[in-house]
Amino acid sequence: MDQPNAGDRLVPTRVSVPVGEAIEESEDKVIEVAFAKIDPLALGVAVGIVSGLGLFMASAILLLKDGPVVGPMLSLLGNYLFGFEVTWAGAVVGLFEGGLLGFAVGALAAGLRNWALKGYARIVRWRKERDDRRHLLDKI
Repeated sequence: MDQPNAGDRLVPTRVSVPVGEAIEESEDKVIEVAFAKIDPLALGVAVGIVSGLGLFMASAILLLKDGPVVGPMLSLLGNYLFGFEVTWAGAVVGLFEGGLLGFAVGALAAGLRNWALKGYARIVRWRKERDDRRHLLDKI
């Protein structure tokens, strides 16, 4: 028996799916895909790493330039990050505190986004069910 998908290339084959089942399943799948959750831990870690390393690198670049006044604008972050200065020790403090602050911001952003989209998905489903109930007699 000769297989159409044998060989180097895959050959598309025709698939038949009953329309009624496909519509019912696809609505839920489309909503789940459109409103997919963002992992708060993953986004928090990613934003934390980027912000911590970014603050460390900014401090390191200013320290390596070694001008008469080192980073007057960057040193203003000391008002928000306890112990941060534009020194090598301050750069390490900025690495950790910037990372923690970035983690908190990333995790909070992901959580708020998930919460908002979950509420929006409920509204979309509620409207769909309401429209289905409104036109129930048309389907009979």
